[in-house]
Amino acid sequence: REKKRENRDKIKVKKKIVAKKQETVTEKKEEFSVQGDHVEGKVDYNKLCAQFGCDLVTQNLLERFEKLTKKKPHEMIRRGLYYAHRDFDKILDAYEKGEPFYLYTGRGPSSESMHLGHTVPFIINKHLQEAFNVPLVIQITDDEKFFLKEQIKTIEEAYRLARENAKDIIAMGFDITKTFIFIDTDYIKYLYPNTIRVQEKITYSQMKAIFGVDDSSNIGKIAYPPIQTVPAFSSTFAIPFGNKKMKCLIPCAIDQDPYFRLCRDVAPKLNEEKPSCLYSKFMSSLRGPKGKMSASDENSAIYLSDSPKQIRDKIMKHAFSGGQDTEEKQSLLGADLDSDVSYQYLTFFLKDDKLLHSLGNDYKSGKLQSSHIKSKLCDILIPFVLKFQENRKLVTDDILEAFMAIYFQFSQVFLNLINRKFFQSNVVFYTKPSGNGTIRKQFNNDKQSYKGRVGGFIKKRILIFKSYGTCNKQKAVIWGFGEKGGQYYKAQYFTLLKLKKNIFCLVLGKSYENPTEVVDLKVFSSVKSSEDSTNKKHSFDVYSTDMRHSFVATSESEKEDWIRHIGKAIVLTNKKVIPKTNS
Repeated sequence: REKKRENRDKIKVKKKIVAKKQETVTEKKEEFSVQGDHVEGKVDYNKLCAQFGCDLVTQNLLERFEKLTKKKPHEMIRRGLYYAHRDFDKILDAYEKGEPFYLYTGRGPSSESMHLGHTVPFIINKHLQEAFNVPLVIQITDDEKFFLKEQIKTIEEAYRLARENAKDIIAMGFDITKTFIFIDTDYIKYLYPNTIRVQEKITYSQMKAIFGVDDSSNIGKIAYPPIQTVPAFSSTFAIPFGNKKMKCLIPCAIDQDPYFRLCRDVAPKLNEEKPSCLYSKFMSSLRGPKGKMSASDENSAIYLSDSPKQIRDKIMKHAFSGGQDTEEKQSLLGADLDSDVSYQYLTFFLKDDKLLHSLGNDYKSGKLQSSHIKSKLCDILIPFVLKFQENRKLVTDDILEAFMAIYFQFSQVFLNLINRKFFQSNVVFYTKPSGNGTIRKQFNNDKQSYKGRVGGFIKKRILIFKSYGTCNKQKAVIWGFGEKGGQYYKAQYFTLLKLKKNIFCLVLGKSYENPTEVVDLKVFSSVKSSEDSTNKKHSFDVYSTDMRHSFVATSESEKEDWIRHIGKAIVLTNKKVIPKTNS
């Protein structure tokens, strides 16, 4: 009888709690606010989707993606964490037809280190870049954070944070040959023409309605939104994309939709393609499901710079639990998965669908305690962050500059016109016409250079060539990642070589019979002094419409000698009728 009485009492308690939950559900739902990067309240994502006028991602759309790309959608997409879209079906149409398009995402640098929530769009952009095999542009908005964040006092500080955050992004393992990272204040020369075209089409009233600016807002905050919209137009990247008109897909959090609604409204007026968007839910704060992680609040987030102890302490002590306050109640009533932060984080980072489903069922039914879910999350996140930190140590300023090279298009130098014995390996390369006089390149078929993977980041991947020395033998120093992540150095030489009639090239290597690099001068159109652009004495550039190599001689006479001989070789190489010559 006592057991029956206890069971009846437990059932009554359970019924009361269930009834209370039902009453809460029937009550008026709590208000929420999503505006720019500011989120308040528990977000009703379906309601937000309807307010913004987006479409939900359907199973048919995911099946079509898998059929076309031969890849399963990422677990975040399969689980509905990326749940809404604008014209994602049109991107799939373009992919099916072989039409070009690109990806665009960004980061506002408000802290020294990114947190877990910031990694979500980059994980998905990397997945889509690999699935579609398309370029990706990443905007770092140092100007926006200078306008909006009170703790960032100077534009110099905003720029410094932008570079640090860009290095964090690189450590996620992006393909350097298909990824272009730019900081607004660096790239403004190329952003501004489209920015003023957009600004001319919108009014202050629209800005107030969409972004909540008012008479007390600084002018920078009011004028900024078009700067974030124009990377969605391929004409903003005329140099990297070679003036191709391309569609754009923007995978990001749904709070960014106001920027791209504005962009889609203006695009037809400017004869630009409307961008497509793929929107995610927010990764909530450690404090609970109301709002999202914030880089401005250290206790609301797990940072990529946190130690294993810090991560474990934050999760075990501060992560909001949807479980009950005693083991007995938890066993009887189970947990609320929607409000449990640790379980929600597992939906983002636990790859095994079956394990996630099993953990969720057992936790909800009361078979598992909150401490078990938190401990499982620690086991997932600590290796993830440690692997990121190992990658991050490998990202130098030179590698950052390589990802930010405006002339990032690459082309194969392995041409049939050149005698193949002069190639050691098939090489792709790209260059930056900047002040550091460098040639940046990547070996794309040397299997040895792909050894030593660390979380998708490839050691020995970037080689950087700086040139010094004399006219007839141009000495260069090469450095890159060694097997242990350190630097190694090796001396090489450049020589101007005539291979056949009308075929000239620059050869890197002590012996032209076995070079480490060949630069076909048929690809290039001119050579000229570049001291004004490089700020280096005795520098000159060999360039075409979409790439440029920079060199530094040891004297003015040697520089002129190089320019004269290379210029003559370019002219002879590109002539249709080759004159007889003894040179």
